[in-house]
Amino acid sequence: MKLSESIPSSNVKIIELYNKIENGKLQPHPDFQRKLVWKKQHKFHFIGTILLNYPFPEIYIASSEIDVDSLEAKEIVVDGQQRLTAIRDYIKGEGDFHNQNIVNSFSNLSNDQKKEFLNYYVSVRDLKDLNINDIKEIFQRINHTEYSLNTVEKQNAQYGDGEFLLFCKQITDEDEITKQDTDIILENATRKFFVDFWAYTKVFDDNDNSRMLALQYVATLVSTYLEPDYFHRNTKTLKYFADFNDVFPKYDEVVEKFISVMSLIYSLELESDSYFFRKPNLFTLLIELTNSDHSKINLKLFKESLINLENLSNQYFAKLKLEEIPEDYKFYFEYAKQGINDKNQRLHRGKVISQIITESSEKIN
Repeated sequence: MKLSESIPSSNVKIIELYNKIENGKLQPHPDFQRKLVWKKQHKFHFIGTILLNYPFPEIYIASSEIDVDSLEAKEIVVDGQQRLTAIRDYIKGEGDFHNQNIVNSFSNLSNDQKKEFLNYYVSVRDLKDLNINDIKEIFQRINHTEYSLNTVEKQNAQYGDGEFLLFCKQITDEDEITKQDTDIILENATRKFFVDFWAYTKVFDDNDNSRMLALQYVATLVSTYLEPDYFHRNTKTLKYFADFNDVFPKYDEVVEKFISVMSLIYSLELESDSYFFRKPNLFTLLIELTNSDHSKINLKLFKESLINLENLSNQYFAKLKLEEIPEDYKFYFEYAKQGINDKNQRLHRGKVISQIITESSEKIN
């Protein structure tokens, strides 16, 4: 519904907003607000913005209810909860601002600096007593950044500062990431190993990198490794972005495991245009190797089995002697060709590769 008139903004001092929150007159977390997703680095950067007296985007508030006991009206934060919560925690020295040395603590500021911080003007747009449906609609529109984004671009817009996503970025490309961005900083040699592996397999093209499809592939790969089983498309990947937004404790395990299996793939010396360097096949190969005791694999036999599967694929699509090809392999070829990411298709591809790994391991002398 169109509003009857525009909503003007006004300047409100931080001290006024802080006191309203502390006195319970301003509620930072109404039910329709998304949960806090800011990392500590984001909070530190935001407080630094205020300390430098730089502006930041306006905050939206609205009237909520009247306290019949105190006869005072209460307000809710429609957009700006993370900024106001960071300001409150900074002033009180709580949460991520307790015992940190990234930004100068509020308690360590001089009296003049404290006054300057508390007197900083915040641009506030007051929606007053609009009905709750209009308020929710405004909130959704303010935060709607997904018009032309693919899945991983949407996830990057929401969780771009998250530990899990930034870890996946580090094992996807060589874009600069610093301690200001994340607590997880991989060594240059480690990052180079992963980037060189993707280049060696030629699994990503320019479009994959420009549209973040390479990042999506890697994030789904890591999520699948951490899950007990394959899942449908990217359904669990978003869960990992959210659950490990603040901290990702398993990054060492992931790095060690994938370096180990990628080193094994290097040792196979497959042809540069190998069937197993196509996205679905490489994905399945990596996952099944991480799930196996690949130290027991007879590499010569394993390579021969993979090449045999590739030859049977060529035979299948050439429609030659189809009766000689096992039915499981036929389904594998179809699922791999179509790049199907349905759970059942992933499970089937995994079963075929797992069987090859098992047979290659069982025949070690």
